[in-house]
Amino acid sequence: MEQLNSIGDIFPLHLLEEISTNGGEKIGIVANAGGHTAELLGGIVLAVKNRNNCTAVELVWKMEERSKEGGLEAAAYFHALDVSYVIGHLSATTAIYAAEYYNARNILFFAPGTSHPSLIKKDYKFVFRVCGRDDHQAQAIVSKILELNCSHVTMLSENIEYGRALSGLIAGKLNNFDLSYSHYFLDENLFEREHIYDETAAQTSTVLFVGRYEQGAEVVRELIVRGFTGNMIMSDDCLILPFINAVKGLPNDIYVSKMQLQEKFSDVIVGLDHQYSNLTGKHAGAYFYTSYTAMNILLDALNAKNDVNLLSSKIKSSSKNTVIGNLSYLADGEIEGINWEIIQLNKINL
Repeated sequence: MEQLNSIGDIFPLHLLEEISTNGGEKIGIVANAGGHTAELLGGIVLAVKNRNNCTAVELVWKMEERSKEGGLEAAAYFHALDVSYVIGHLSATTAIYAAEYYNARNILFFAPGTSHPSLIKKDYKFVFRVCGRDDHQAQAIVSKILELNCSHVTMLSENIEYGRALSGLIAGKLNNFDLSYSHYFLDENLFEREHIYDETAAQTSTVLFVGRYEQGAEVVRELIVRGFTGNMIMSDDCLILPFINAVKGLPNDIYVSKMQLQEKFSDVIVGLDHQYSNLTGKHAGAYFYTSYTAMNILLDALNAKNDVNLLSSKIKSSSKNTVIGNLSYLADGEIEGINWEIIQLNKINL
């Protein structure tokens, strides 16, 4: 099993080997070097550990880069090893291209971290989203902006697939409400970014960031240095401990988009949080719950029948009550049943 070189969030991959059985159903697990990888792996491990008489599985790990080429390389790797099921590709930059590859080759793909609209296409049979969608997240964010009575919003978007898609949906909803806003993309040009930060700090009362948590931490840091004291709303990738630690103690009101968990499973959620903390030494984030759910959906289907066409039909013909919602699927693999909320950081228990 190849090594994971994680950025500040190394997860003990030997745990995957402990629950993996040679000769079992091959399941591909793929992620990048971002902090959410620990959540993916923790969800996979605990989904298997918490089941009685679990189907024997052989977990095949693959590290990828956050790029189209990286996603396709990982997908081809699994295909060459006759892997029939894959969970991962947390970045939309890789997932939307890998999804097309998997669907064309009858490989069931579960995406627990991709909210991008283009993940699912109407003719797909074997791709399943297992997280919230960006259209719903955009509505939740705009509702929070209305609640805060913002006079003007500056939206700063990372120029990646995820950032472009979600910011476009938000912009459309802001236009529907005739809300005043400015929109900038944060590219690699450092001089341009400095100018955007200067303009934003001087001219707005509310900042909305759309992108990955690493860039989000920079946005908060740079605006604070420039004296910004208004509200900040961050998209869902920022719901992770490294981001929260980076902005802890700041006087600003910082909000983060978050998938809701089912209150009636509160005791189960607390138990899962403790298990995850014992495994990793970290607090559970949203992608842990979606990954845990994705693995359970697959294992339930495997226990019934191991033909991919029958598995796909079974998943789409039944609903599943999970910690992230009462989930059901449309014919194309699009998910129904997950809601979003916007929560202040100081009210999030991470």
